[in-house]
Amino acid sequence: MKKRSEEGKHLLKQQSYTVKSAVGDGDQVAVEAEWVGVLAIPLGNLPVGYEMRAYFAMFFEFKTVVLPFSGIMIALNRGKNSLVFH
Repeated sequence: MKKRSEEGKHLLKQQSYTVKSAVGDGDQVAVEAEWVGVLAIPLGNLPVGYEMRAYFAMFFEFKTVVLPFSGIMIALNRGKNSLVFH
């Protein structure tokens, strides 16, 4: 998503993501989200300023690790991202 977001910067004058709901069970989390993008340039028959919307879900699986002697707990996404909690 991040790569495509960078590639499409010239297409959009703004975009936002809103988490609609999230549910977790153990080390798994499902997130329902809405994306809104506003066109900066015409795209096909869509005019400048047109709001595009997409609804999607993301699924994460985490493994919690506590770093010795630091008191820092890290929840690692089993993909490439990580979230840090103090």
